[in-house]
Amino acid sequence: LVSIQAAGTRPPAFWIPGGAALGLFRLQHIVNSFGPEQPVFGLGSQPPESLDAIETVEERAARYLELIQRAHPTGPYTFIGFCAGGLVAFEMAHQVRRGGGEVSFLGLINSSFPGYPSSALARWTIRAQHLIHQIGTAREDGTGVLGLVRQKREGRRKARAARGRRETLEREVQRSGFQEDDTDHADLLLEATDCVMERYRPAHYPGAITHFMSDDPAFAGVSRRLDSRFEWARVVDRFTVEWFKGGHIAVVDAPEGAEFAETLTNAIDAALVEEGVPIAEG
Repeated sequence: LVSIQAAGTRPPAFWIPGGAALGLFRLQHIVNSFGPEQPVFGLGSQPPESLDAIETVEERAARYLELIQRAHPTGPYTFIGFCAGGLVAFEMAHQVRRGGGEVSFLGLINSSFPGYPSSALARWTIRAQHLIHQIGTAREDGTGVLGLVRQKREGRRKARAARGRRETLEREVQRSGFQEDDTDHADLLLEATDCVMERYRPAHYPGAITHFMSDDPAFAGVSRRLDSRFEWARVVDRFTVEWFKGGHIAVVDAPEGAEFAETLTNAIDAALVEEGVPIAEG
């Protein structure tokens, strides 16, 4: 548990990072935009000893909750999960509710629903929609269809080379563990963590989710019906979408980060008022 901004009279917000959760990005940028009355704490993880020791969503959620409740034994809690951290935040909210606690706000940021879509037809449709969008973009920006084909060929070549290095990297990790400053190790850990998190199956949550979405390139051209971020609506009582400018990690970039902070603060305020939780102006 990392104190990013400890001072403030508002209920604390807990930020759950995505991926392998080895860093909290450049959170200070958006924390400054929250104002001096909003305490913010971040959760993080250490590299596992091996690929087999990567935490499941349930395990990571339980460990994070233990850390939080040592310092903040009672709620109500505000959880904000970025990308795959949204899965962990969702499971943390579940575990708090099962323990008799309260969650005043659960926010997800560009979080894909795990295991979706499950049908081969839907997956092929998404690829086709994404490709059509890429062709249109290539024509508009001057890359052209032939340039896009060359880019895709180069991407496949790099992917094949990466698969060839994977076995070597796995042996290195099994022998000496993950090295945080090794880019290849970090990529391997991220890929393996994503595979573990994709196995999570969210159960129905008797509460509300606010999902913050941007123009994430991963969903470019994909219809709302097949956009996995909207699938969360199926497992909650109330689902709200808040859009913000920028790409996948725009929440930490200027000026989008400041705009996102304002959108997030307003959403948290609305939830706290609805729950009857006193708040102070930031």
